[in-house]
Amino acid sequence: MTDLKTHLHATIHRHPAKSVPQIADDLGISSSYLYRAALPCEGETATGCRFPLDLLIPLVRSTGDYQVLDYLEAAVGRVAIALPSGTAGTRELALQTCRVVKEFGETASAAGAAIADGKVTRREAEVVEREALEAVREIMALVEAVKAAVKP
Repeated sequence: MTDLKTHLHATIHRHPAKSVPQIADDLGISSSYLYRAALPCEGETATGCRFPLDLLIPLVRSTGDYQVLDYLEAAVGRVAIALPSGTAGTRELALQTCRVVKEFGETASAAGAAIADGKVTRREAEVVEREALEAVREIMALVEAVKAAVKP
């Protein structure tokens, strides 16, 4: 099971294009503080420190990594969806509708495979959850595309 620090560590250390010092500069803090913020801060051997909540949004914006927010949402039984922006024409709406149907099909397929043998493994449940979240994201993208297509 993962925890908040695991996701924070991954966000800080696994960015494909930015180093820890670059991310720290974006946040206006020292890189040593950012390194320590991703380490455990409880227990006998803990050397970390708490990550300031007011830096969470700048961290997400700097890295483009939403896993810390996804973890927090999941911990309280919620889901966050990124809403697309822009305008949508008939072609874009048709394509988005196709993506919604595809994602729903993948969700149904994953769920069917998981329950087929009468016992659902943790891995199967994670796959179903991931597919369902993607389907919800695509549905919300469709909703936003329809709203953007409204003629004044």
